[in-house]
This record gives sequence, structure tokens and C-alpha cells, in this order.
Amino acid sequence: MKKILLLLFTLVFAFSVQAQQTAGYTEGLLSFGNGEFFQNGMRIKMADAIRITQVNEEANELVRKARTNKVVGDIMGYSGSFAIGWGIGGAIAGAPIEWGWIGAGAGLIGLDLLFQNSFSKKAQLATEVFNANMPYGSMKTPVELAIGVQKNGFGLALNF
Repeated sequence: MKKILLLLFTLVFAFSVQAQQTAGYTEGLLSFGNGEFFQNGMRIKMADAIRITQVNEEANELVRKARTNKVVGDIMGYSGSFAIGWGIGGAIAGAPIEWGWIGAGAGLIGLDLLFQNSFSKKAQLATEVFNANMPYGSMKTPVELAIGVQKNGFGLALNF
């Protein structure tokens, strides 16, 4: 009985202890996703991204171009949505549908999509250029194996 309890205690203790190292070399890296910039896992504003990338002239220029594309695209998208709403709004009020407004709005939204696509590409390229020039940006992330109590109970987790 003592052997079983000792074995059980050893297994529980061994599986619940996790020696995970914080990936300190990823600190300061810039990432882009879902139309937003992130640093250290936290969302940052466009102005902060411009300030952070000032140490790298090429990345800073790309972030500034990305911001310009986003602003122009947003203006066209909002204007296009207003034009479509104006054309359809008349029909709701009882007037005939104004296809000119709807067509102009659709064209502006199409241009908005092009500018937003350019924004995403430039922002992604800016993060790659910025991270490539970091002294620790090219290191691979470590693979971590965690055995023990996890969020949903006892289990095995492989983090990479």
C-alpha cells in the first residue's frame, strides 16, 4: 500500500510541476494581424507602431505608407457606404431607387478594398522588415512539453 501511495504521490508531483521558460527573445517583436499591430501580445495603436519603428527607417516608411492606405481606404469605404445608403434610403422613403448613387458607392467600396489590401500587405511587410533587423528576431521559438494539470483537467500540452 505504501508503494502505491508513494508511486501515486510521485506521479502527481512530477506531472504537476512545469518548468516553462518565458521566451524573452520575442520581447519587442512587432506583429500584425486582423488589421492591427501587436507587440508582446498586446494591441498597439498605429501611432505607437510608427514610434516603435523609428529605429528602422525602411520599416518606419512602410508603416507610414500603410497608415496612408488605411486612412484613404476608410474615407472611400465610409463615402461608398453613405452613397449606397442614400440611393436605397430614397426607395425606403417612397422615391425611386437612385442607381447612380448605388453604383458610385459600389465603386468607392471596391477602391476601399484595394486600399485595405495594400494596407495589410505593407503592414505585414513592415513587421517582417522590423523583426528581421532585431538581434533576436531570427531565433526559432522553443518547443515546450507540459504534462500535468491543464485548463480542462489532467493532460499533455505541446507549445511551440
